[in-house]
Amino acid sequence: MPANYQVVLYGASGYTGKLTAWKLAKRGIPFIAAGRDKTRLAAEMEKVPELKGADYLCASVPHDVAR
Repeated sequence: MPANYQVVLYGASGYTGKLTAWKLAKRGIPFIAAGRDKTRLAAEMEKVPELKGADYLCASVPHDVAR
C-alpha cells in the first residue's frame, strides 16, 4: 500500500460516503475513510462488497465542538 493517501473521505460510513468509497475503489484511487468511530466505520466498509481488495485505511477523527 502506498504511504501517501491523497483523498480523505469523511463520513464514509453513511450512504453517500459508501457510494463515494465504491467509486474511488472502482477507479483505483487509494483513500482514507474517516469518521468518529473507527470500529463502526470499519464494520460499515466491510458491508460494501465492491471494496474487497481496495486500497483504503479507516481512521477515527475526534469530534470536538468545544473551542
